[in-house]
Amino acid sequence: MRFDPTISLDADLRLRGGLDVQVTWPPGTQEPPALLVVLPGASEDAPIWRRIATAIPAVLLAVRGRRFADAREALEWGADHAAELGADPRRLLLAADHGGAGLVAALARHARDRGWPPIARHVLVDPELDPARVDELVVLLGGKGRQ
Repeated sequence: MRFDPTISLDADLRLRGGLDVQVTWPPGTQEPPALLVVLPGASEDAPIWRRIATAIPAVLLAVRGRRFADAREALEWGADHAAELGADPRRLLLAADHGGAGLVAALARHARDRGWPPIARHVLVDPELDPARVDELVVLLGGKGRQ
């Protein structure tokens, strides 16, 4: 992985159930950033999610598993550990594109029906993530976009 000066730190983690996730922290912010959980889709390894997380700003939790159980485990782990990750636990965001978008919809409904974890916003992105759409996605996820 190349060094990216807009990102302060990356860590690969393995959760207790064996699920691999990657956490990326944005550069220092005055307020605790949101926690953006991104599920696998066509753009899962694309730098677009890093750009979006930096612009929001948000701690990025990129999930590697493609099953509903993996997504649920990562989301619940993220909700439980948001503060430890330096994120605001009240600003839990969930997003994905393509096949991952269906997982986001199912997971958001599951969380709503159970009453936990509280998801502040979720975004389902079906078309390819075009770098020209970064500002639009940042705004949808609660950021300000370019000023």
